[in-house]
Amino acid sequence: MVLNKRFLAHSAALSANLIYGANYSIAKGIMPEYIKPFGFIVIRVLFTAFVFWIAGLFFKKEKLESSDNLKLFFCAVFGVAINQLLFFKGLDLTAPINGALMMTTNPIMVLIAASMIVGERITINKIIGIILGVSGALTLLLLGKPDVSLKHGVTGDVFILVNSLSYGIFLIMVKPMMQRYNTVTVMKWLFLYGSLLVLTFGFGEFNEINWATFDASVWWGVAFVVIG
Repeated sequence: MVLNKRFLAHSAALSANLIYGANYSIAKGIMPEYIKPFGFIVIRVLFTAFVFWIAGLFFKKEKLESSDNLKLFFCAVFGVAINQLLFFKGLDLTAPINGALMMTTNPIMVLIAASMIVGERITINKIIGIILGVSGALTLLLLGKPDVSLKHGVTGDVFILVNSLSYGIFLIMVKPMMQRYNTVTVMKWLFLYGSLLVLTFGFGEFNEINWATFDASVWWGVAFVVIG
């Protein structure tokens, strides 16, 4: 039984990573010809908000403390708005493999954010890990062979690095909320606030989408990115 549970857990983790890995190339194939990056994020975040608010109907209703509303708003700033907008904008400007490699810095960003926000002690082993991780990212940025078809590849890499830092800050900020409330309660408010933020920046690009030009492959791609 333990072996079966472990196999299922590892299979789930592998499946999630395969979906996440495929997302880079699939989203890149749709942007910007059919959907520009900010417009794509509007679709993604609004759909997610809708799903969590529907899911919330089947869970015990929880009332947020007034101070937690502001905290969740700032969680949405870092975990939804900055994170997702810069991720897709960066992916639009750089190669999928660069985007994937930039995201390997996320554990480093979480460690740095934890040290800055909650004062978590950084040991010598962690410092060595940070140096190695940052060195790898900088090597890719500064010494990697540029893709001549990408005029703003380095800019895209930087955007994804900032996205990674933003997500690291979000993970530290949202942890107390996850301990205080049901996960669905946190997520529905997080994505409601996130929807307002991404609409502010992405409504113009969303409004430019010409749905009539979508063929079956584009619709499947959009479905994969939004649902998968």
